[in-house]
Amino acid sequence: MHFGADSSDSKISVGATVCSVTLFKSDTSMCCVVAPGIGGDLSISTVVSGQAMTVPRAFSYDAPMITQVSPQRTPTTGGRISISGVNFGTSRYFEEQQVFIGSTECVTETWFSDTSIRCTVDEGSGFQLDVVVKVLGQKSEVNTNERFSYNAPTIDSVSPGFGPGTGGRTITVIGANYGLIGSTNVTLSIGSTDCISTYFGFNSFVLFCILAPGAGLGHILRVTADGQRSSQALAFSYLPPTVGVS
Repeated sequence: MHFGADSSDSKISVGATVCSVTLFKSDTSMCCVVAPGIGGDLSISTVVSGQAMTVPRAFSYDAPMITQVSPQRTPTTGGRISISGVNFGTSRYFEEQQVFIGSTECVTETWFSDTSIRCTVDEGSGFQLDVVVKVLGQKSEVNTNERFSYNAPTIDSVSPGFGPGTGGRTITVIGANYGLIGSTNVTLSIGSTDCISTYFGFNSFVLFCILAPGAGLGHILRVTADGQRSSQALAFSYLPPTVGVS
């Protein structure tokens, strides 16, 4: 490198941003105080006495890193979470900042500082989903202690609470956190037997079950949504067989 003699008009740029301070040291060395920014594989350009030179893919800002996700659960209808960490960038680059829960980007992201972002989580379902902050192509590594889960399904009521041993009857379960309407990742089981068919009602809080054949009293109902099971101990009973005497 030939930077020449001490020159007050020396300038160094990282990407498209001029360094906040440029110091000439010798014919072969210059120092730069890098301005706040984001991005990886940025070029470094020098201008000395009107002569310019660019070195491509020479500098990267540190990638974002997540230290905390709070809360780590919301209902399947979605909600807001706060993400703490470092290297989230500046407000100047807000449009380049993204947050992903699993493979789904947050509905909105609100930048507060280089260490804080708020995310509005979309409706969905799932357990132990990776949370990733992406800033101008640079992604945070997954923090396995700071994953996100939607709330597990719950059952508030079942109607009717009994049915024929031949099956075929439709029963209605009302509760919460069943996920997206139309999802095929929701099943209702009675004891150890899955319903013949489980499908959503008129909203995401209602499930219909086509009863499978069975027998016995006090079978525990369970809803499983994207791998998470309900814990309530609501019971369902099959009607006893009828015996005709002639």
